[in-house]
Amino acid sequence: MSKNIRIIDPVSFNNGRSAEFRLNESNIAYVTSGMYLSLGAYGTHAKLHEVRYNRSAGVASVVKSIRLLDGGVVLAQLDNAGQWMAWKGVNHDNADARSQKQASGIEGSLLQSKIPNADNQQNIRDSGASVPIISLGETESQACLGYVAIKDFLKELEVMRVLPTNVFTNLRLIVDFTTDVLTVAGIQEITAGAVSDLKISRPLLVCDVVTDAETINAIVEQMVGGLSFTGIESDSFILPALTAGRETVIKTLRGFNSKVVNRLLVVNSPTDTTKGAGILAVLPDGTTAAKNAMQAGKLNSLCQNRYTINARVNGKNIFSGRGLGYDSSYGGTIGAGYNHRLGVLYDTWGDTICSQMGNTCGLVATQLNATDAVNLILSNEKTNISHGADYTGFKIMDRVSHLEMTVERTFITAADKPIMKAGATNQLINQILYAEIPKTLTFSKNGRYKISYL
Repeated sequence: MSKNIRIIDPVSFNNGRSAEFRLNESNIAYVTSGMYLSLGAYGTHAKLHEVRYNRSAGVASVVKSIRLLDGGVVLAQLDNAGQWMAWKGVNHDNADARSQKQASGIEGSLLQSKIPNADNQQNIRDSGASVPIISLGETESQACLGYVAIKDFLKELEVMRVLPTNVFTNLRLIVDFTTDVLTVAGIQEITAGAVSDLKISRPLLVCDVVTDAETINAIVEQMVGGLSFTGIESDSFILPALTAGRETVIKTLRGFNSKVVNRLLVVNSPTDTTKGAGILAVLPDGTTAAKNAMQAGKLNSLCQNRYTINARVNGKNIFSGRGLGYDSSYGGTIGAGYNHRLGVLYDTWGDTICSQMGNTCGLVATQLNATDAVNLILSNEKTNISHGADYTGFKIMDRVSHLEMTVERTFITAADKPIMKAGATNQLINQILYAEIPKTLTFSKNGRYKISYL
């Protein structure tokens, strides 16, 4: 199957807030495995202060939501895209090679590169300018760009591999961007106002296309039987800020009603732009504590103190007793089963680089006050430890008519010295739930189609 390449400019780019691409060239088929979005950002003094892309999501962190439509019909979509892409950045084995601009960088990560910090990344568009690796750059001509596969955002396209324009006659890709780049950047220990005027670079869409008429007709014939695929949908609720004691939140969610839900992922998305991403203090050996949660900023799933969770689906609890994470050996404090939850996460979603102890808020505890003990725990490479990130994942595998979530967490004081800034875990948390939702795409011989939930 011969292919050609199209480089597509957005028909609109709304002051860095959104972009729309039109994929409506006649008599071709767009190959979704060959669709890439060029992304980046830049701002005043961003190079000077080495503002870097998010540690987990890379350049994809600037995307807030993305939708592929045919006219008004939604073919594929992803809301809360930044948090999902940050999860995908840790949902793999640490032995995997990773692009520095898509998930891997120099500091604060288990994904350590062997390229020295002093090296610069040469910019394609301005041969006379270079910026530090995975940094934003000062101007648009200096912006350090990265390319992300559209199917990495839109899981539906893993199955919908070809989009013929004689079937999908009015294809549009709409990308909404974050309005505050610094809050999702990798490093935030920056004096207020030192970095300003952060903007999204004008994106480009690169596509593989098939132009041969016979090949396109054969593709359409194969699609007549229909396709089954899985999309990612999300819903959310709020955990109010903690001031003391233990908090219990019970919330009924309706976003997944009447849909089959396979796997579920729960993200503890922080809302405070200054907490959970900085450095707490100087360690006993005189060095500063490791940067929190792989420099993931507000896209991190922030660890919580004594976190317990349960889901009641169609009148039945998914987990027995007090829920996933409950540990009766801790008595009245409850909710300390970090490794139990981590194990269920691995069983459900596969390898992640979240490690034992790293999903707690006490990796460096007050008891470890001797230099040799701290160095032993951190292996003398404090910026290489992945910590402060905590995800919860489990399976439902049922059609949902009623979903009720119960979440408990406990207030933590500054005296407990969590590795992130004091009190970070007590902040208001946006609890985002991502669900795998199976769908079908059926075609008729007259070229019409229909998307349905199973």
